[in-house]
Amino acid sequence: IAFTYYLSVALIEGPDFRDSVGASDIPNQCDIIAFAKSTKYEIISLNMQTNQMIRSFLFRQYDEILKTPGILSRLLGNKIPLFSLFVVGVFYEGLSSFCMARRTQDDIWITRGNAALAFIQHWSNLAPRNFENKLLLLEAEKYFTVDDSYQAQ
Repeated sequence: IAFTYYLSVALIEGPDFRDSVGASDIPNQCDIIAFAKSTKYEIISLNMQTNQMIRSFLFRQYDEILKTPGILSRLLGNKIPLFSLFVVGVFYEGLSSFCMARRTQDDIWITRGNAALAFIQHWSNLAPRNFENKLLLLEAEKYFTVDDSYQAQ
């Protein structure tokens, strides 16, 4: 329960909200990550990273994602069960990657964005009602990033 509460509040207030409100009995991000590492719960760690990715995109604070491997690469590399939250996390990773590509002009971000785009395209083929809108937005972001405004529209 504490983990879910933390993720919900941290999405809005930021990962260090506990310190600002004096709620020392609520586990913070470091506590939860330490627990995940000590128990080998990769899912908790990936859940934290997904939450950070969504927050990074919504508030345009990309410093957090510069330090971590991509959600998609962790999903594929560790054979983690695919929860719907992680699929949404890959979507936000794609959006964030294309935004970072525009900011830094670094090809690694375009590569990560394209990988997320391919992943969402696969899901769009399986469930178009749920994923076609995400696919179209990622495609528009990709074309906007490579300066193809005609295709972006």
